Amino acid sequence: DGAEPPDAEEAESADEVRSVQELIDALTHGESVGTLVDPKMRIRVQQIVDQAETAMREGEFFRAEDRFDVALQLNPGNPMLEGGLANAQIGAGLYRSAGVTLARLFRDHELMIDLQWEAGLIPNETRLKIAASEIRAMIRKNPGNAGALGLVLAYIGRQIGDPALVVEGLDLIDDSKLQRQVEDRKSTRL
Repeated sequence: DGAEPPDAEEAESADEVRSVQELIDALTHGESVGTLVDPKMRIRVQQIVDQAETAMREGEFFRAEDRFDVALQLNPGNPMLEGGLANAQIGAGLYRSAGVTLARLFRDHELMIDLQWEAGLIPNETRLKIAASEIRAMIRKNPGNAGALGLVLAYIGRQIGDPALVVEGLDLIDDSKLQRQVEDRKSTRL
């Protein structure tokens, strides 16, 4: 008949009938998952953040903005990365983008309003003062679109310790919920 007889191992396993519980036990490895971030991905995010921080310290704000953007794609919603992105956008002169980033950050993570960044993680004071001047010029050209820019002004004021700039920026914010959050923080800090 030409068919080869099954070897002894195949015959033995065919005779074993496993119970449902034995099958469940065989499929259960007893480990739980506490994160969706693969450890290798976590390492990659850290490498990208390190690149972003290096770029910030070297004044390469467009590169830093790109690196923070990539890191946020891998670790979305991380408030520290969003803050880093906003700082890079300010340094790069992307003020409207910084306004959008800061508004999202402060709506989602209210405690970030009060955060003071250390040197190297934000443009230096001279660059921030130049940014404030450029933002004021943008507002003069288009005063109807000043809300997000006002937020950036207030943020810069907070970072350089200029209460008058904070107030100037707050007066321009047209987002009532965000303005209340910022003003609540302002009243406890200024």
